[in-house]
Amino acid sequence: MINQIAPTFIMGAAVLAGFVYQIWFCYRPASIAKSVVKTMSIAMLVLFAIWFNAPSLLIMGLSFCALGDLLLSRDTERFFLLGLIAFAIGHVFYILLFLVHPMSDPSILIANPWNLVAIVLIIFGMVMAKTLWPASGDLRMPVMLYITIIMLMGLSAVGLNANGPHIVFFGALMFIVSDTILSVEMFLLPKAHVMRRVTAMLVWAFYWLAQATILVGIVIL
Repeated sequence: MINQIAPTFIMGAAVLAGFVYQIWFCYRPASIAKSVVKTMSIAMLVLFAIWFNAPSLLIMGLSFCALGDLLLSRDTERFFLLGLIAFAIGHVFYILLFLVHPMSDPSILIANPWNLVAIVLIIFGMVMAKTLWPASGDLRMPVMLYITIIMLMGLSAVGLNANGPHIVFFGALMFIVSDTILSVEMFLLPKAHVMRRVTAMLVWAFYWLAQATILVGIVIL
C-alpha cells in the first residue's frame, strides 16, 4: 500500500506546487515563499525519480534544474548567472541521459525526416544567438554557451525517435520553448511591459510540463 501511496503523494505535491506557482507566484517579485514553492515543484519530481530508481543522470539533471529554479527565483543578475550555470549543468546531464538511452540512435540526425528537425533546431539556435548577442550585455558569453548547450540537448533528444516519435523528445522541445520565451522576457521586453505577466506564465507552464514529460518518458514509458 505504501509503495502505491508514496509516489502518488510525491507527484501530487509536485503538481500542486507547480500549479500554485503558476497561478500566484510566477509573475510576482522575489520572496522566500516564491523560492520555496518554485523549488519544491521540481524537488518533488527528483524524489519521484529516486523512488522509481531512475537513472542517476536523470536525477542529477532534475536536481541541478531545481537548484537553478531556486537561484533564478531571487531575481538579481548575479543569481540569474548562477541559475544559468545550474541549468546548463542540468542540460549536460540530460544530453548524456538521452545519448545512453537504449532507444537512442544519433545516426537518425542525418536521415530523413529527422535530419530536417535537426536542421531546424540548429537554425533556430543560430537565430536565437544572433538576436540575443546585442541584447544580453555582460551576460553575453554565458547566454551564448547556454544556447549551445540547450540546442545540443534538443539534438540529443532527436536521437530517441529512431522507432517513432518519443515523448521525451517533446519534453525537450517544450524546454526549448520555455527558455526561448524566458530569453525574450529577460532581454527584449521592456521592464514594465504588459506582456511580462503572460510570458512568466508561459515560461513556467512549458518548463514544468517539459520536466514532467522527460521524467515520465524515462521512468515510466
